[in-house]
Amino acid sequence: MADEDRKRLKPSITTALVFGFGALIVVGMVVVLAISMWSAQKNTRSLLADNARLAMLSLIRETRRQLNPVMTTNAYVAELINAKRIDTDDAEDIATALLTAMAGAEQVYGMAFIHPDGSNIRVRRGVGRLPDAAVAATPLFAASIAEAREHRNPYWGRPIWLEGPKTTVISVRTPIWEGDTFRGVLVAGVAVNALSRFIAWSSGGPLTGNRFILYGRDHVLAHTNMAAGGYKRHPDIPLPRLDEVDDRAVANIWNTENRGRLLFQLDSATKGHWARIDGDPHIFLYRQLTDFGDTPLLVGIYVGSDDGLGVELNRLVWSGVAAIAVILLCVAGAVVLGRRMSAPIRQLAEGSQAVAELDLESVPRLRPSRLRELDDAAAAFNRMTTGLRWFGTYVPRNLVDRLIERDAPFDSEEKTVTVMFTDIAGFATLSEHMPAAETAELLNTHFTILARCIEEEGGTVDKYIGDSVMAFWEPGADGPGVDRALRAADAIRAGVAAENVRRAGLGQPDVEVRIGIHTGPAIVGNIGAPGRMNYTLVGDTVNVAARLEQFCKDYSGRDGSTILISGETAALSSRRGALAALGRRAVRGRDGEIEVFSL
Repeated sequence: MADEDRKRLKPSITTALVFGFGALIVVGMVVVLAISMWSAQKNTRSLLADNARLAMLSLIRETRRQLNPVMTTNAYVAELINAKRIDTDDAEDIATALLTAMAGAEQVYGMAFIHPDGSNIRVRRGVGRLPDAAVAATPLFAASIAEAREHRNPYWGRPIWLEGPKTTVISVRTPIWEGDTFRGVLVAGVAVNALSRFIAWSSGGPLTGNRFILYGRDHVLAHTNMAAGGYKRHPDIPLPRLDEVDDRAVANIWNTENRGRLLFQLDSATKGHWARIDGDPHIFLYRQLTDFGDTPLLVGIYVGSDDGLGVELNRLVWSGVAAIAVILLCVAGAVVLGRRMSAPIRQLAEGSQAVAELDLESVPRLRPSRLRELDDAAAAFNRMTTGLRWFGTYVPRNLVDRLIERDAPFDSEEKTVTVMFTDIAGFATLSEHMPAAETAELLNTHFTILARCIEEEGGTVDKYIGDSVMAFWEPGADGPGVDRALRAADAIRAGVAAENVRRAGLGQPDVEVRIGIHTGPAIVGNIGAPGRMNYTLVGDTVNVAARLEQFCKDYSGRDGSTILISGETAALSSRRGALAALGRRAVRGRDGEIEVFSL
């Protein structure tokens, strides 16, 4: 059937108001009598099972997202130590590396490197480097060394109590061996109270009102009531027991009295049961995680009557007497119908407001309506937001914001800007034997890292050229954006190094990036034909930045990145003393030579 014919079959608002409300009572009688108790019961069970599965998957995913970065950060530093990039005999070198690695993973509470003699270097988020301690002052380190000597691979240790900050920490530990010589142990930890705050704040989906993580079966690792600290602890395991977190449901989770099987089916990995606690029904769902230490973690959720448990079952009971009140319900349904008819209009207004504020991520996709006018409006609105999202994909957000703030289009003008060119070293060789999909994934991941680092420092990604990126910084309060560009280059280096660690774990080759940065005058503004304009820049400054990137082929960098900057850029940088001079180079197509520095 043609689209025009389908539109003619949809009633107008006037038709719906005239015939819909008049026929509602008759239709309501038929619907109430046609309700199937068996079907309702089956649908209720299916809904509970789906909600249980989604709730557990969400909790497991969020728990791993909280703990896995701690493992990744620890593995990254351990790899640098094993590769001799960090001198374990240099306390300052180790402390700097630990602080740098920890800055990229907000989940990490603190890190430490403990030497075989018990001396150590410790850093903590928000504090920095802590005073060094010896075995005599901290027996905990002596125990950690003895335990680490029994391992060759990273492992999760038992929870430990830190007296200074008054908190319990679970940590991943990586023994450092040089052949048969034990060099020490690298430790990265996450605080229990931070994990509890995460449990409290990351809920919001179905069946997620009461989350917890148990350490084994008898101790609580994370709970909403532990988020502020001050929880009880014990000498053997510095965690509260089940009955010490002020939660009667958790305290009675393993109570075998008044306990039974669930009415709905769970997946094979998830376990659960229902129980009456002080007369109130509760449902418990839990799943065991065994990859975070010898003692398994038990992530779980419970739902009680205060959380709406039993609402669906009560609906089944009340449906049996629904016929008695059918007339009143139909009258109320007429009011509800009117409200539902206005709901799409309200959604359209709210969506339009979000579009006006360019908050496209929160704009919902309007569902088709049975009413012709609302269906047309929803379809047009969805097409518009789809186009705007594509527009936002191809045009930098900061440029769109500036365009909206101006009544007139941008005029081209000469400015002193800082330009960055990047390129993947040996990309043609790297991608020669890669499938198209894998090549696209490599580029997308690489460009995501670069774009994030550039935009966080106020830069504009001008274009992607094959495996290259061109970006620039316009003048701001700090001048032509030199320091912002150098900070972005540092961030790119760190991001590429971290990505290479991930690729190494997958058996994939490292990616090396070459970066050239130059500062100078350029024509900035709208360049192009009237029907297809680009906000870009042209001039000799762009060419010099591109040449600097090509010069990177003649130098070796570090951490997978070679970064060259021109003398003009170095002269404007507050970090000039930290830059390495590489001499002067001739630039093709330009008179004279330029100074070259490495970052």
